[in-house]
Amino acid sequence: MATGRPAYASGDLHEGTAEEMAAAAHGYMAYAGRYKIVSLDPETGDVTVRHSMNVSMNPTWLGQSQERNAHVEDGILTIHAPVNGAHLVWRKVTNKE
Repeated sequence: MATGRPAYASGDLHEGTAEEMAAAAHGYMAYAGRYKIVSLDPETGDVTVRHSMNVSMNPTWLGQSQERNAHVEDGILTIHAPVNGAHLVWRKVTNKE
């Protein structure tokens, strides 16, 4: 999700203007569905994961399968989406944080 997306002036989830909703959607992507690990390099820790798009904010992705490249190192998971160049970085949190 892009940072700095402005809130709707109305303050209501369903009452944004067309321009406000377009700006909010432009900085956000969401999907859900099953995934399968299709390759794993045990030496580097690189993984290729295939996601099935059962639910998607982008209706053109529904029913598609897309691959993501992932790497884990020092408690940090990085996922890259070749389809659009996006990447996510997740850090494992410990109870001490």
